[in-house]
Parts: sequence; C-alpha cells; structure tokens
Amino acid sequence: MVLPSGILGNEQQEYIRQYLLDKGDLFAIVELPFETFSPNVTINTSVLFIQKGISKSKNIFVSINEYCGHDKKGRPIKKDDIPGVFSFYSGKNKPNANNIFIKHSFLESNFIAKRYLKKYIDNLSLIEKSKHPVENFGNIITSVHNGANIEDFSIYVEKKDGIPYILVKSITKEGINFENLKYIKKSLENDRDVIKNKVDEKTIVMTRAGNVGIAANIPPDLVGGVASGFLINIKIRKDINPYYIVSFLNSEYGQMQLERISSGSILKSIRSSDLKKVRIVLPSKEIQDSIGAKLKESVYSAALARAKLQEANDDTSSLIL
Repeated sequence: MVLPSGILGNEQQEYIRQYLLDKGDLFAIVELPFETFSPNVTINTSVLFIQKGISKSKNIFVSINEYCGHDKKGRPIKKDDIPGVFSFYSGKNKPNANNIFIKHSFLESNFIAKRYLKKYIDNLSLIEKSKHPVENFGNIITSVHNGANIEDFSIYVEKKDGIPYILVKSITKEGINFENLKYIKKSLENDRDVIKNKVDEKTIVMTRAGNVGIAANIPPDLVGGVASGFLINIKIRKDINPYYIVSFLNSEYGQMQLERISSGSILKSIRSSDLKKVRIVLPSKEIQDSIGAKLKESVYSAALARAKLQEANDDTSSLIL
C-alpha cells in the first residue's frame, strides 16, 4: 500500500500503524522520491509491503530512493532508483547505505524509512552490545515538557531588571552561551508557564528545534532562569548523574540517535515521546560520577570565569563612575 509520510510517522496515526503490525506481516518499506507523482502531486510517500497473517518476517527490507526518472515538473532525467529496488531485495545487488535489511526487533511504531538508515541501525547495534546496562531514556526521566512560550517581545528587559530566558541559540555542546540569553520582566515570575519552566542544577535542557538534540546542564549562575519554548525541559531520577546523561546525549552515540528521531521536512524537531525511546548506556553510579565530574568541573569553571570577568568589569567601571 502507498501511504503519505504523515501517516507513517505522526503520533495521531500511530493506531493505524499498530493495527497493521498486529494484523499483518510487514516485510518491506520503500520510500519513494518526492517527485514520484509530480507534476500532479508533490508529497512524501512510501510503499509498505504487508502479507496477511501474524507470522513475522525475521528481517525487514528498507529502501530509500532519491530519483524516479523525472523531475518535479515531470521532465525526464537519467537517474532512476526505482527499477533497482527489487535487485537489492532479492539479493542480486549487495545492500548499501540506502538499501538494507534490519532485524524485526529494530522496527518501531514509526514507518519513516530514514529512521532505519544503516548508520542509525549500526549505532543502535553498537549500543546494545555495551557491557553496561542499556535503558530507554523514558525510564530515567521523571518529567519532560516543552519550555515556556513567550512570544511578546515587549516582555524583554535589560539584564539587571529581568529573569534569564534561555533560547535555543544559547545551547551549545560546550555549555550555555550567556551572550545569547534574553531577560524577561520579573513581573512574569508568577506566570504558570514561567514557574513550570524555571531551571535548577538538576535540570537538563535540550534543543527541540533548529539545531536539534543538543543538551546542556544548568550552571549555578543560571539557577532560576526560564527555559524557552523551543527547548525541552527534562528532569531525571535522583540516582542518575545529570552531567553523565548530558555527556552521553552529546556523544556520537547519543547524537546519532537524536538525529534519527528528529522529524520535519522544513524545520527539524524532536517530540518528547520519541526522546523517551532514546537508548542510554547506564554504567554504575561510580562510573557515571567519574564521567559526570569532568563535565561538572567544566560547567562550574565557566561560571567562575564569568564571575571574575564581571568583577573586572565592575572594577573598571568604578574608575570612572
């Protein structure tokens, strides 16, 4: 059956995908080029190959195709991936980055073919082979929600008069960039959304749009600040080191997973429901603390440096004022 990508990946249509898995044997997902039905229709679509019955194929064939023999205006072009799909499925051609077989155990209730690219599956396979326990992030999280949406620019004030408001562009793998902070009126302190999204040193913030999937810990000089709407505000179990979790999420193993779950044809974003499925290598508390201590030292050193710079600036200003 041919289905648009919306049905293949949207949360609202998950019951449809679950029904297909419960009632049939999905053995292939073939993503068609965007121009396939052009010039009449331009839509991302895939073909699902399903057999009747509940017996499950050991492996599922996934094919991602870029060219279909014509462009978006219907004009013929030389490149056409579609005729070669069966050769990959039958084994005549060896698997490549865009045509692979995956274990049925890797299939989620999301049929977007790009989630099953070889690089993503290889990454998951390596994680599962870890000598340490591996957990879904959702088993570690105690609360997760999007930040505060404050779109009225009139609420922005000078630093000395406001509450720090953490933006997406403030979040980097090196920590939170204070140069990109905004400050909102202190009169908003009692706003429900602001209260809900005040951060402390146990909070993890993550970009959910733009440069998605970058995580950061909260430094001591930003406690009481507010996470903005394009951030995900995360709290985890008390027995888990938040600095270790940020280290893992920003590692190549974490970033590959976060890249995998980011969705959207124009603006990439991450949903909390997908974030909970990210696989976290969870070593002993001793190892977590050892790794986390290195990042914590970096976070605190940056805070100390900011304090010293502010002291120097104040001392310099006192020479004139």
